[in-house]
Amino acid sequence: MNAITWKLISFLLALCMLVSLAGCNESSEEQVEPAPSNDEQTPNEPEQPEEVSSITLNDSYVLVRPDLQTQEEVDAMLLLGRGLESAYGTRFPVGTDYIPRGEEGGINEFEILIGETNREASQLAMGELSMRDWMYRVVSPNVVVICGGSPEATFRATVAFLSDVLGYTEDESGAATSAGNAVELEVGLEYIYRYEYEVKTFLLGEHNLSEYTLVTTNAYKRYTEQIVTHFVNLTGVELPVVMTNQYEGGPAIFLGCLGADGSHLDLEVYGRYRYYMMEKDGNIAIDFIHQNAAVGAVERFLQECTPAEMKTEVSVSFAGDRSITGVYVAEGTNSLVFDRTEAEQVAPGVTYEDRLYHDANGNPVHAYVLTIAPGAATLETCTPGDLVSSGEYATVPDQLAAAQGNGKVVLGGVNADFFANGLPLGLFVKDGTELHGASERPWVGVTKDGELVIATGMTYNRKYVDELTMAVGGSNIILEQDEPSDVAVFSEFGDTRHPRTAIGIKPDGTVVLMVVDGRQPSHSNGASLADLAELFASLGCCKAINLDGGGSSTMVVAGADGALEVKNNPSDGSPRSVVNGIMVVLP
Repeated sequence: MNAITWKLISFLLALCMLVSLAGCNESSEEQVEPAPSNDEQTPNEPEQPEEVSSITLNDSYVLVRPDLQTQEEVDAMLLLGRGLESAYGTRFPVGTDYIPRGEEGGINEFEILIGETNREASQLAMGELSMRDWMYRVVSPNVVVICGGSPEATFRATVAFLSDVLGYTEDESGAATSAGNAVELEVGLEYIYRYEYEVKTFLLGEHNLSEYTLVTTNAYKRYTEQIVTHFVNLTGVELPVVMTNQYEGGPAIFLGCLGADGSHLDLEVYGRYRYYMMEKDGNIAIDFIHQNAAVGAVERFLQECTPAEMKTEVSVSFAGDRSITGVYVAEGTNSLVFDRTEAEQVAPGVTYEDRLYHDANGNPVHAYVLTIAPGAATLETCTPGDLVSSGEYATVPDQLAAAQGNGKVVLGGVNADFFANGLPLGLFVKDGTELHGASERPWVGVTKDGELVIATGMTYNRKYVDELTMAVGGSNIILEQDEPSDVAVFSEFGDTRHPRTAIGIKPDGTVVLMVVDGRQPSHSNGASLADLAELFASLGCCKAINLDGGGSSTMVVAGADGALEVKNNPSDGSPRSVVNGIMVVLP
């Protein structure tokens, strides 16, 4: 190759390089822009996904209920499934909140949570609700919550969601009355129903109800649910429950003991059915030992904590004379709850009380009680003319007046035995003289040693002939050895709320005479024999016998000047003439 050829090739190569460089400079000028000023510079932000503000439900959503469900939650899930299928035209899958141990998954991508599931959204919602409250909430595009403070409230929330949001309704048979519509749901949609509790403030003893912890032993744990449910339904306050070994202090309701140490009252004998309620060291103690007593104790506690009339502020005390003792009577009672008493001293050791109760329906019951401490007075049989004879009739006030005319210092008295054709039906002893023999009917009497005896008819012939200063017959021994006895449940005589007269005795020998008015709805509605057993037990009696009642029931008390006054309202309008009675006289 000659020199001319090399020069020509070099010239062409140089020309190509110049053309290439010119092209690069032109491209650079098109892409480069002036740098923004400091005021115009912005941070480098990642691209944001578009926020979802509404959703349309479909069969990607799983209906989730608690694995440990109640029937109401199952019914809510079935109802929701029917409503969604009707509105959206597809069947939604169902499941529970169960997550197998060791598995990280188990939660569906899209869920409609029904009731108190273990999901966080359910737990947060439940924390906002009292037992009767309910809500539905679209939490996110992935989660819808439908729940209530109780399974029953969850079902109501489901009904409301279908009706309010989708327009779906059913009749009582489960048939659709409105098919509903496939609507879009706004994320954030919610409705919360707040139940308006009538009782706003509940003062129990020295503290507001909300300050208490319910403390019990494992033996009585199953009874705590009754107490918790009662107060939630009444006030919306849910009491925390702990075992005695977990109690860390503060106001407490001790169930089945007096305190966290599990102690009981220092008594020689606790009957199988006996319970006590009191305030102790600022706490409430519901004390008993036997399971039989637990049933009655909880029932009685809740009766006492149920106001006769609903009001915004309720106060319940178990202090002093408001402390309670009683026995559990399984059937036949009308749930009598003590309201108030008016008391007066008749003589040293002898007290008269007018006690007002109300039943489960708020109806009044008046009981008139004469209490005689040991040695304060004696019991004698009163008769017409104060004569040691039988076969005559006179009212209790006239019989007592006759005894006063014979120089006896009469403090009061009540009618006694049932009678027919001028004769008592049971045992009748006056001033040590037997005027009518014993029958199979039980009786009450006083021995020559001053001991009050309540016994069956035949016991007299075996043990007490010539041993009694007084005795009258009765119908039923309603308390025996600190337990409910013959209360004649399911019999007309036992279950009917008659006016009643009865006598009982406490373990220390204190005697209690009682008359209960009846057949006067606005004044007093009478008592069954089971009611009567509860009333005597509540006054501390361990034994009691029912005497003649109805129009015969009469309570008479002497004033300071000896004037006799009929304290009760006899159902006949005035005292009835009877064959005998029991009178209280100074020794």
